[in-house]
Amino acid sequence: MNKLSFVKQLTTVAATATLMTVGMSIARTQTASAASITNGGFETGDHTGWTVVKQENSGGDRFITEGTTTQLTGSSIPNPTEGSFFSVTDQGGPGSYVLFQDIVLESDSSHTLSFDWFAQDYFNAGVSDAGNMSKDSFPNHHFRVDIVDTSFTDWFGPSSSAGVLANLISPTAEAPLVEGFNNATFDLTAFSGSTVRLAFRNVDNKGFFHAGVDNVQIQSASIASVPEPTTILGLLALGGAGFVSRRKKQAVK
Repeated sequence: MNKLSFVKQLTTVAATATLMTVGMSIARTQTASAASITNGGFETGDHTGWTVVKQENSGGDRFITEGTTTQLTGSSIPNPTEGSFFSVTDQGGPGSYVLFQDIVLESDSSHTLSFDWFAQDYFNAGVSDAGNMSKDSFPNHHFRVDIVDTSFTDWFGPSSSAGVLANLISPTAEAPLVEGFNNATFDLTAFSGSTVRLAFRNVDNKGFFHAGVDNVQIQSASIASVPEPTTILGLLALGGAGFVSRRKKQAVK
C-alpha cells in the first residue's frame, strides 16, 4: 500500500469521527415551540389567559394599565416595559390578590421563564410577612412569586408555602417611587413533563401597594437523546477495525 492511499484512508476515518461529533452536537439542543404564556404582555388590554383572584372584602383589585398613574389612587407608577399595557394592583384599603396562569412544560425540553416586575410600597411602610397571604393578618404587606401545584386554590387561608413547588421571588416591597421594572429569569427545566401554576401574589394592609407585572415569557428547547459514550467508542472502533482490515488485505496482494 502506498503512502497516498494510507493518507486517504486515514482522512476518511477522521472525517467519519468528525461527522459523528457534529451530529451529536446538533442532537443535543433543537429549538421547539413547547411551553408558552398566553397574553404575557397583557396586550389584549385585559387579563385574557390569566386568572385573577382576590380575597373577599379586599379594598382594591388588579388592573390593566398603560402606566404613569394607577386607576384608583392616582399613584405614580412606571410605564410598560414592552407594548402598551401591564397588570398592576391598586387599592383604597387592605387586600390580597393573585394573578396566575397554568403552564404546560413538555418533557425532554429545557424551559426558561422570564418576567418584569415591581413592588411599590407607596408609603414606604416596609415589608411585613405574617406567614400567610391574608389581609386580615396584621401586619402583612408584600409581593411574592411562586410556582404552585395546579390543584392548589386556597390562596388566603393556610401558610404562604402551602402548595408551593418553588418560590421565585421571596416576600419583598420596594421603597417609592419605583422608576422602572426589575427583570427576573428562572430555569423551570426541573418541572419538565408536568403542568405548573405561575402565581403572582400581593397582600397589603399597611398602605397603598402597587405590584406590577409585564412581559411574561417562556423559552423552550428540546433536548434530544445523545448516544452513550460506550456506543460512540464502539462505532469509532468499528471504523478503525475496517481501516486495519483494508490495510491487511492490500498487504496480502
